[in-house]
Amino acid sequence: MATHRNLQLIKQWAALNTSHEIEKLLDLFTPDAIYEDVPLEIVTRSRAELRGLFEATYNAAPDWKATIVSAMADDEHGAAEWVMSGTHLGDFPGFPKSGRSLSVRAAAIVRFKNGGISRWTDFWSLSTFKQQLGFE
Repeated sequence: MATHRNLQLIKQWAALNTSHEIEKLLDLFTPDAIYEDVPLEIVTRSRAELRGLFEATYNAAPDWKATIVSAMADDEHGAAEWVMSGTHLGDFPGFPKSGRSLSVRAAAIVRFKNGGISRWTDFWSLSTFKQQLGFE
């Protein structure tokens, strides 16, 4: 049962991230959850910090989407291959508005605890991101 629930959490993360439903998205995470974006060297350690990251992302790319390509989960761990996409129409720390579209493959390693996501770690190519947005 936990395996199915955890796989659903990953799928819900993508759906809510795409629909920009921040409050529902935050509800997927445990109160002590850590969210790490390795390429950008961002680590959030509270829901307030995580909210700020999501808000900054959606402000920078109002049409932001997270699309799951494949995912797996067991009782404690999960992983997903996903694609981030959108149009860079607003500033993001270190990346002023470019007006360009992006589509970057990513991978996530996920940990679950007490029915929620306790850690989410994203890995993706910063070089590809910069090239697509015209920063390299």
